[in-house]
Amino acid sequence: MNRTVSRLALVKLFILLAVSCGRTSAPKVAETPEPSEAPVASESPHAFLERLASSDEPVRLCNQVLTSEETILSLRDPVRGPIAWERWPAKAAFFEPEPGIIVDKDVLSLKNRYNLLELSKMVYHAYDIYNYRKLECMEDEVTEIDHKAIIADAAPIVSSSVLRSAIVDRETRASAARVLASFRKLDGEQDSMDRLNEALMDLGSHLEDFPSLASSDLMDEFNSSFGDWYRKDVHVESIGDLIRIAHHDSGDRLSEQEIEMLLHAVECEKDIDRRAILALEYSKFAEMSSFLLGEIIESGIYTKYLFEVWISWRAAVQFEWMGMSTSSLIPDLYYSTLLAKCINTYLKHMQACSDPFDRCMIEVMLATENLDRFDGVFGNEAISSKYNLRSNMFFGTEKYN
Repeated sequence: MNRTVSRLALVKLFILLAVSCGRTSAPKVAETPEPSEAPVASESPHAFLERLASSDEPVRLCNQVLTSEETILSLRDPVRGPIAWERWPAKAAFFEPEPGIIVDKDVLSLKNRYNLLELSKMVYHAYDIYNYRKLECMEDEVTEIDHKAIIADAAPIVSSSVLRSAIVDRETRASAARVLASFRKLDGEQDSMDRLNEALMDLGSHLEDFPSLASSDLMDEFNSSFGDWYRKDVHVESIGDLIRIAHHDSGDRLSEQEIEMLLHAVECEKDIDRRAILALEYSKFAEMSSFLLGEIIESGIYTKYLFEVWISWRAAVQFEWMGMSTSSLIPDLYYSTLLAKCINTYLKHMQACSDPFDRCMIEVMLATENLDRFDGVFGNEAISSKYNLRSNMFFGTEKYN
């Protein structure tokens, strides 16, 4: 079986999803133009960090459990190896409204859509494991018994009770069950791959059954207003000085002392918006930032920058703990668990404060795909994610350049 063709066939699902959600497209963020030279900052980094310096004691946002070192280290399975599922329950990766959220028709629709997409991502991840397991054997020597063992090892473990809880709509749930059954029936022949693709396409078609949180008009307004709504210097004056240093390939760098000053500023900051902004900049300079970012996510405290914090946290965990190669463990179930946590935080704020752009941010988060194991010549997508975050290509910060 041609591996590339089969992989591209699976990608058809995501093309369908993008078309299905076209009425609520993601924000069109302008790319930062390549500067001819780095502009001069308004003040030195040291002066800026001295202004941020605080004599206060560090403030903890929560008792970290989900994002703790112990949890991250427990994801590895020394028996099964890196190309496998992490030790994390699939049930946790699905979205479930937290206590305090009013479960209205919008939330039920969101739950069905998110969990439909999450199941699709699980199958996509399983297919990567399946292909790696096959490559460990000589293609011509993969027997029927081998295939059964490979499928048993690669297939997502989603029980009927978990699926029933995750996808409330009966027809969509039946379609999801057919996808899981089709995956378990892969036998290395094209016919079995075609049946899986058909099942995935059918599952994707059910997205039309669940209305989006944001209308086309609201998404258009979000697209046009995003730069002003998302600006960071409203909360941290002169944050552009740090953003410029991270973005431009110049000789201007933070010293170890200045990085420590920035860390202290983050840990002592009580305002969640300021803390998130500073933590995002710290993650661009520090070797280890996953715990700092993870604490913001796990706290459940709202900030509009939470999705960017999650993107940075995922890249940091992969980069710092899991590895950057195509053969590294990529714990997508774990990453999705914290993405669902972020969506719950946005939902609570949306219902309490009626910020319409929360709806748009959730729609953008729904379009998030797995980290790509085959992102480039040098390894998985964690490498390019770290680079892009440092270069400010994820979000529109061209005003700071």
